[in-house]
Amino acid sequence: MYNRITVIPDDKLIIVDEAAQVFSTAYAADPNIHAIQWKDGKGDIEYKELIEIDGRSIKNEYFTDYDVVRPYAELFDAEKLRQQVLEAERVQWEAENTQYGNSHDYNAEDKEWVENIDKLKHWKCRQVDLLRDTYIAGGVEHTFPGGAVAKIQTRNEKDIRNILTNGLKALSLVSAGTPEAPMVFRTEDDVVRELTAMQMLEMCSYAGGVGQYYYDISWMHKDVINGKKEHEGALLTTFQEIMDYDHERGWED
Repeated sequence: MYNRITVIPDDKLIIVDEAAQVFSTAYAADPNIHAIQWKDGKGDIEYKELIEIDGRSIKNEYFTDYDVVRPYAELFDAEKLRQQVLEAERVQWEAENTQYGNSHDYNAEDKEWVENIDKLKHWKCRQVDLLRDTYIAGGVEHTFPGGAVAKIQTRNEKDIRNILTNGLKALSLVSAGTPEAPMVFRTEDDVVRELTAMQMLEMCSYAGGVGQYYYDISWMHKDVINGKKEHEGALLTTFQEIMDYDHERGWED
C-alpha cells in the first residue's frame, strides 16, 4: 500500500510517492474524473462535472477505501517494471552494439531497435569534439631561437591562459616599440626558453593558430555530419552514410 497517489487520467499520469509515470496510451478511468488524490489513508475524487450522490450535487467525492486507488497503483507498478525491463534491454543492446553509440530508439511495441538519425548526428559530433580536444591537449611543437624544437603545453585552460597572457604582454611590448624586450617561456621538457617580445608574440600566435586549425577541422566534420556541407560532391542524407563517414581523417594534414 502506497502512502500517496495522484491520478490524472487526461494526462495519462500516475504519481506514486513523488515518482511519476506517464503512460503512452490512456488507461481505464471514468471520463468525468479530473483527478484522484490519496494521502495518509484518505482520498478525494475531483470530477469535471457535478454528480449526484444521495440527492446532493457534488464535484468532490471523499473516500477512505484504498481499493479505489489500488488499480492505479497496480498500473503504476506494472509500467515501472516494464520501463525497467526496457532499460535493461537497452543497456544490453548498447553493450553488444557499441559501434552505434546512442543512435537508436527502442520500439517497445515491436520489440526492436529503430535507427534515429538525429541521435546518430549528435553522437558523431560528440566524437568529433572529443577528437578535437585530444589533439589540442597534445600540445604544439615549436622551433625556438637557436633551432631547438620543443612542445608548448596546451593540456587545459590553465595552459591556454598562460599562452594568452604571455601573448598579450608581448603584444603590449611590441606596440610600445620594444620588440627586443626579453621574455621567458617554460616548455613541456621543463626548459626555460629565452625569447624577445616579438618572438614570444609569434610563438603565441602560432600556438593559437594550431588550436584554431583543429577547431576549423572539427566544424568541417560537423557541417558534413549535419548536412550543411557536401562530402565528395554530395550531402550525407541517410543513416548509413552518416554512420560510415570517417570523422578521423584530415586532422594531421
